[in-house]
Amino acid sequence: MKKIHIVLFIFLVSVISFAQAPEGFNYQAVARDASGDIIANTIVGVEFQLHKTTISGSVIYTETHSPTTNTYGVFNLIVGQGASTDTFNTIDWATDLYFIETSIDVSNGSTYVSIGTTQLLSVPYALNAKTADNVFSGNYNDLTNLPNIPTNSTYSVGDFAHGGVVFWVDSSGQHGLVCAITDQSSQISSYGNRDFDAPYQEFVTGDGIYGGKMATSFITSYYHTGTHPAKICQESIILSFRDWYLPSKEELNLMYLNKSTINTTCLANGGTAFNEATYWSSSNYTGGSSNLWLQWFTDGNQYAFGSGVDYPNSYVRAIRAF
Repeated sequence: MKKIHIVLFIFLVSVISFAQAPEGFNYQAVARDASGDIIANTIVGVEFQLHKTTISGSVIYTETHSPTTNTYGVFNLIVGQGASTDTFNTIDWATDLYFIETSIDVSNGSTYVSIGTTQLLSVPYALNAKTADNVFSGNYNDLTNLPNIPTNSTYSVGDFAHGGVVFWVDSSGQHGLVCAITDQSSQISSYGNRDFDAPYQEFVTGDGIYGGKMATSFITSYYHTGTHPAKICQESIILSFRDWYLPSKEELNLMYLNKSTINTTCLANGGTAFNEATYWSSSNYTGGSSNLWLQWFTDGNQYAFGSGVDYPNSYVRAIRAF
C-alpha cells in the first residue's frame, strides 16, 4: 500500500448538536502521499478510534468514513457520525482524558494505517452539557452568588491580565495576546536533531498574529515525544490557563518591541525579565527548509536555525490569546 500522510488542517473546529441526531465535531484534513503530493478527487477510507486515559489506552469508540478528497486533497467529515457499532453520545467527556487515533486506507478498504494519535483538549468537552450533574438553565439570572463581572473591559500593552502580560491588542482593545511572566525553559536545544519532513515544512511556515497557535499544534502532533519548545508551551499550566503556545516569528517580535514595558510588569508581579539572549519561535523558514526562526532579545535580530540541530542557548516564553 502506498504510504499516506494526513496533514491536520483544521481540527475540532466546532461541536454540533441536533435534536434527533448524535452529536459530533467537525474534522478537516489534507491527504498527501509519501512524496508530499496531494491525493485529489479520491475516495479514501478513514477510521477514528478514541482511546481512554492514555495515548495507548483502551479503545472505547470506533467509527469509519469514506470521504472524497477535493481538487486540493481536502476532505471533511464529522467525528461522531460515521459508521460504528459503538454509541458516541453516551461518552462522558468530563470523567477522563481522551485521545483520537486517525487511520487511513487510500483504497477505501478496511486495511487502515495509523497516521497518528493526539489528545482531545477542549472542543468535545462542550458535549458534557448533556450529561453534567449540575445542569445550567442557560439563564444567567438563575445563578446564585453572581460575580461582579466588568463589561466591555479594554486592555493596553503592559497590563497584567488573562494569565500574563498583554503585549498586543486588537482594534477593539478587548482581545489580544499575553505572554507568561517567566520563561518556561532556559537554554533549550530545539528538537533533538530531528528535521521536519517535507510534508510538514509548509504547515509550520505560518506567521502573523495567532499564527503560532496552529504551528504549535502541527509541531507537537509530529513530535509528541521528548522535550522541545512547542511541547513545553503546549503543556504549560500557568495561573490556571492551559492554552499556551509557542509564538510565531511576528508574535515573538511584538514581545521584543514591547520588551521594556513587559519586563516592568513581569517584575512587579513576581515574574522575571527577558534574558538578553535568543528565544525560539514556532515559524519555519519560508524557503521550505527545516530551519526555525529565533530572535535575539538584545538587538531584535531574527534568523533561522536548523530544527534538527541542537542550539543550546535559546529560551522559551509561552503566549496565549484572550
